[in-house]
Amino acid sequence: MSFTNLFNLIIPSQKTTIMKHYIVLMAFLISGSSMWAQISIGGTPRSWKEPVKGAVETITMPAIQLDKIKKEDLTDEANGLPMRFGYPMDAGFTMENSGTWSVLPDGSRLWRLGIQSTGAKSINLLYDAFWLPSGATLYLYNAAQTHVIGGFTSRNNNSPRGESIGYATGLVYGDKIILEYHEPAKVDAPAELSISQVVHGYRHIRITNEKAFEDSDECHININCDEGDNWQFEKRAVALIVVGGSRICSGAMLNNTLVDYTPYFLTAHHCLGTLDANTNPNASTWSFWWFYESPDCDNPEEEPTNYVSTTGAILVANREATDFALFRLTEDPYLDAGQGMVYLGWTTSTALSPNATGIHHPRGDVKKISFDDDAITNFGGSINWNNGVTTPPNTHWRIDFDRGGMQPGSSGSVIFDNNHRVIGQLHGGDTGNICDDQESFYGRFDVSWDAANANRRLNDWLQPACQNDIVISQDVTIGAPTFYASNTVTSNRQISGSVSYVVYNGGNEVILQEGFEVRSGANFRATNFDCNGAAPFQSEDQGRFAKNDAPFANSSSPVVLTPAIEEAAAKVKPIAPAKSPLLPVNFEVYPNPMQVSAVVRYELNEAAVVDLKLTDVNGKMVLSIVNNQYMDAGIHRLEFSSDQIPAGIYLCVLTTPSGVQTKQVVRM
Repeated sequence: MSFTNLFNLIIPSQKTTIMKHYIVLMAFLISGSSMWAQISIGGTPRSWKEPVKGAVETITMPAIQLDKIKKEDLTDEANGLPMRFGYPMDAGFTMENSGTWSVLPDGSRLWRLGIQSTGAKSINLLYDAFWLPSGATLYLYNAAQTHVIGGFTSRNNNSPRGESIGYATGLVYGDKIILEYHEPAKVDAPAELSISQVVHGYRHIRITNEKAFEDSDECHININCDEGDNWQFEKRAVALIVVGGSRICSGAMLNNTLVDYTPYFLTAHHCLGTLDANTNPNASTWSFWWFYESPDCDNPEEEPTNYVSTTGAILVANREATDFALFRLTEDPYLDAGQGMVYLGWTTSTALSPNATGIHHPRGDVKKISFDDDAITNFGGSINWNNGVTTPPNTHWRIDFDRGGMQPGSSGSVIFDNNHRVIGQLHGGDTGNICDDQESFYGRFDVSWDAANANRRLNDWLQPACQNDIVISQDVTIGAPTFYASNTVTSNRQISGSVSYVVYNGGNEVILQEGFEVRSGANFRATNFDCNGAAPFQSEDQGRFAKNDAPFANSSSPVVLTPAIEEAAAKVKPIAPAKSPLLPVNFEVYPNPMQVSAVVRYELNEAAVVDLKLTDVNGKMVLSIVNNQYMDAGIHRLEFSSDQIPAGIYLCVLTTPSGVQTKQVVRM
């Protein structure tokens, strides 16, 4: 095997360098009073600030049959299905057939809809259409106004208007919620909101001061106990997954050999339901909870408030025999959520590690850690699972946990060898003996590496080939392919399909010729970075998605994307390749969140004209810091008072002749 180890992440002398330059970028997204910190701008619903006359239509959902549901859960658990916490009910509620509209004194409009599901511990929503115009905001809150999520904005759109691939908003605690949408007096187009399902949460996914039947067993070890001290780096890659809005699994981010920060996420095949990388890869309603953990060793009485969620993914590869599933996340926890993210190292080595460690979310609880203090073993026999699946011999590691263990909800969590490298993901095991020498089986990473089809192996995604030049010769209609070239990527082909997420990376340029077109809700990104992984990624992506009428479509002359790109993809124009290397470098904003003042620091490797400003999340400037000034080469440090801007989430935008870089910052 030509490649076995990506990174050995635990060598103490290397860890600081890796964290600083390649793996971790620190910032925290804080969403007002929201306990569920989904990507949003925070703030307060409009009706909380000023009275709005008129009653709000409330729709009451049918009662659920809890006894029947609990019996189904026992069967599901016995068959190895992901643990369920909520019961989805069909809805079909839109802004046209439900809710109440109000016109406000300033000419803007407010749409509100109440949804009651009696007895629910929480309610969350799945959408088959979700698109918000610029300037509009959407909040969801409970009837007592003690829990609010949002505001969601156009930044949360994951596909063009009229071509939605679906979306999900997070849990709101209580049995009645209100959706509140505020629309400016003038918008480019009206919003599209279509609620396909209402999920009645009948189990808590939260810490409470009472032991509930759905909580993890007491022998589980919180990640921030002393036992987890040596795993604080790796824990940042692990997330709890809300599968399709109603079930729970675990998983983790993985690095690839190009170190380009592609958000690949590993979990278990048996968590997928009907998803398949070849035929049905759209996981637009999946959510990923990052940093959902107790701040210390004890289980606190209150819900953790410092976690963030991202929504949506595309399945790029999966295989039943080793029970692996590899996703490409749609909302990037690094680029979109601004989180201090770790991309884990891994190995395809077949050596038997002398010990093993797992980090996971048993029963949807806060992050836990488990240890096998003895050598792992290769399980040489077939495994007959309760759901009728038989996995072949020599496809799983057997782990006998000595401290902690695994439970439903832990499925898909990664197992680390003694060098802190991923060697597999959890399939299942003995859930009846959690606290004493528990036996668990993990699909082997090295076996998942190769297969006859790219959608059934890890190799193509985690060790992508970097060709000299690439000419795209076929249309792309499904999946999440990435094309890497040291020099150029050239295409005149069509990208379509509601779940395509295509990336063209040309180390020097991406050339989009006449006939190139992105349509039907497909996502497209063009990037420039060192394809050989010799330097950290510095260019931002050039577009989350392209509309049918974007300049990409049927251009009369080639569109060339180079490191000197200055505009988003929807506004891109032909430009000449950059004549200078990428600059600036070492761009940072601190402290973040801001305190009394904030510092912007950047380094220029040659003199250049610089523009530095703060914008809101929609790109509107709120503060000019440097206005197109000529700056000498070297390190520049500027300090400004945060009192000049109100509380909220902003982008610090640094523009030079070689491009635009942004950092997300928070003003408390």
